[in-house]
Amino acid sequence: MSLLKFVTDHNTMDQIFGGKDQWTVTPTPEMAQQMFSRLDSNMSPEALFADGERPRAQANRLAKEYRAAWADLLALGHKPQGQFYNMVM
Repeated sequence: MSLLKFVTDHNTMDQIFGGKDQWTVTPTPEMAQQMFSRLDSNMSPEALFADGERPRAQANRLAKEYRAAWADLLALGHKPQGQFYNMVM
């Protein structure tokens, strides 16, 4: 479920800003790597807390959703490639 929400949120924002990068819940290996990278980026303290503008409870809820989406990708058999600094499972 978390992967579905993550993909839906990404696709909604992508449409708003005119992007053409639509993700699916059954990603290709290349798409999965993009998702791993975005999830890791979203887990940075600056992004999670919106540079101090987001309350801790909301940041914690987002972190939980991002970790669940990461776990969903792993459950689909995808493995992250490269170094990830913000995602700690």
